[in-house]
Amino acid sequence: MKHYFYISLLLASIMPFSSVAVEVTSNDVYVQIYLINEEINFLKRFFNITQTTQAPEMKAVLLPRHTWQKTYEVLYKISIFRQKVGLPFIAIPSRDPIQEVTHLHIYEQSLRILTELTLLKFYLGIPDKIASPPAFSGKTVTNNFNLLSHISYQIDLLNGTEFNPSAVFGQAMRIYEDVNMLVEALELKDDTTPATEKANSGPADSFTMALQLLQEIKRIQNLAGIEAIDVYAFNHAKNITPTEVFGITGIILAELQTIKAYLGLKHAFTPLANFYYDKTPGDVVQMLGWSLKKLQLIQSLN
Repeated sequence: MKHYFYISLLLASIMPFSSVAVEVTSNDVYVQIYLINEEINFLKRFFNITQTTQAPEMKAVLLPRHTWQKTYEVLYKISIFRQKVGLPFIAIPSRDPIQEVTHLHIYEQSLRILTELTLLKFYLGIPDKIASPPAFSGKTVTNNFNLLSHISYQIDLLNGTEFNPSAVFGQAMRIYEDVNMLVEALELKDDTTPATEKANSGPADSFTMALQLLQEIKRIQNLAGIEAIDVYAFNHAKNITPTEVFGITGIILAELQTIKAYLGLKHAFTPLANFYYDKTPGDVVQMLGWSLKKLQLIQSLN
């Protein structure tokens, strides 16, 4: 152990401490996401899946932090596909809370997704036939988000299923843990309790509660002068399913990172998602509602 410690000190002393010099644009990110889409289309053809599905198109002005969370969603679904073909589920990595997610962060996540798809093809004995991508210009963060959303829906076809309430509950628990970090960091007295679970709740109820939670996060962001989003621009889906609820929980997590970063919670990683079974939309509503109660305790960030 002592030997390892000294080696670590030596490496730290000789490694240059310089900022990242590479510049990545939204167009560069789009190229990588385009390649991911081509890989998913290739897998669909390999498994003779001719069906397609249309993801709701987001028209709001988005930020890279929202796209980062969409890459998490895609990786999660790829991991489900791994299980389907007999490979072990992989934990999806989190990251340090930072005030500003950049195109570079999305680019590296896209490379991780492409690596996972390359490994999948290797394990399954599928030849690599993806052609070089064309050049793109004028692509925005929202373009990147929407193409990733389209990819997410196509992976559902590979998996033969979309997200279920148990998967969404796992996200609700991650939100709950992040909110607890904020309450504890601010040393607030917390005597909140979860509301009684409402019977016959559906995904639309979960989505509505998620929007309320986002609105409360926006209030806290305003206290800190953090750039916030138009919450109700996310209320665009006509048919709310667990997949849409999972997506909005990703937006919530993206927004919570900005508050954690503002409070200096540099290494307060959002916990990995645990596996849950037999959860219902009512469970999701209850957990998101409890998180909302906790956020309402925050009246100052001093």
